[in-house]
Amino acid sequence: MHGRVCLTIAMLSVAGCEIPRDRPAPEGYHGSGWSSKLTGGKHAIWLRDNGYPIEDCQVCHGADGAESSVLPGCSDGGCHEQGVTFCGTCHGNENGPRPNDGAHEKHRSYCIECHAVPKSIRDPGHLDGMNDVAFSGLAKANQSSATWNAATNTCSDTYCHLGTNIEWKAPNATATPCNMCHGNPPDSHARFATVATPDSCANCHPDASSSSHVNGIVETNPLTCSTCHGQGQLGAPPAALDGSVDASSRGVGAHRRHLDETLADRIGRVVACTACHVVPQSSNPFEHIDTTSPADVSLVLGNYDAETGRCVTSCHFDTVPGPAWTDATGAARTCDACHGFPPAFTRKGTKHAPCQPTLAACLSCHSFTPESHVDGVVNVTP
Repeated sequence: MHGRVCLTIAMLSVAGCEIPRDRPAPEGYHGSGWSSKLTGGKHAIWLRDNGYPIEDCQVCHGADGAESSVLPGCSDGGCHEQGVTFCGTCHGNENGPRPNDGAHEKHRSYCIECHAVPKSIRDPGHLDGMNDVAFSGLAKANQSSATWNAATNTCSDTYCHLGTNIEWKAPNATATPCNMCHGNPPDSHARFATVATPDSCANCHPDASSSSHVNGIVETNPLTCSTCHGQGQLGAPPAALDGSVDASSRGVGAHRRHLDETLADRIGRVVACTACHVVPQSSNPFEHIDTTSPADVSLVLGNYDAETGRCVTSCHFDTVPGPAWTDATGAARTCDACHGFPPAFTRKGTKHAPCQPTLAACLSCHSFTPESHVDGVVNVTP
């Protein structure tokens, strides 16, 4: 008997688990092929069927299957290199605990989001033969209800996949399209037609393959006003968020007339965005991006009628509704678009002196340039 034990030890030490072991099976020893990978892993089946009595293995092999003075360890010969109680011993492999079935490959970093990961191999509910799904953490972020249907192998209302129902056993080999989890682009981006296209996500968001994707936070790249609307440094339409470039579109309107100092035929000084809008401190706060169209108009002086697209401000002579915002005919650039030509009254309420309706007649009393025109001060030549 002693000779058999020595022979067994020698075979285990030299051959490792990969070679079938053809040896006697006296009382107290494993049978032939017990630990061979080539015979279907008899010991793994026995352990599973008997509730994983790891303690029984440790009687001979020591703690965690370590090598003893009599028998080799379970980590010899290329087996259980990270210890018998390593998660990959039962599911996954020596490189990690992730199983190869279903969509585990697509969820390699999210064990704890879908399972109650035990701290010890003997924790209650572990080793009971049941694959329990218990959503937590990221799966339930943003108040998602996150439910699992074992009958259909689908999860629903998880943060990870938004409102879609995802089949767990979907093939791993194919790339996951963006619209499996959210629209491409999402419906909430409909007003960003200029920049939100299926191929332009990276303009505003980190690459989907990065660690900042599906992390519970909507990440954005550094943005400027002109990322979404406007061009160059102007930061205002055209183009509008819906892609419009025509002045007859409300999103475009007279933005250039008010903001672009490079226009050769402008008749007044440019104004700041803050004269008509509450400009956000950052280009990407959600209260700015997630508001619905049209844009909020909050004039510093005066008021704006969204129905007619006209404002009443000092820029357009106080009480008289100014030109239509979307007037693309050029009529808004004429003198009588804002005040009489000549005006009937001065700003003080007195009658204006009679004169001819010509620019030359105006300039005989009022000397102005685009920078000094529409600046709140009436320039009168001494």
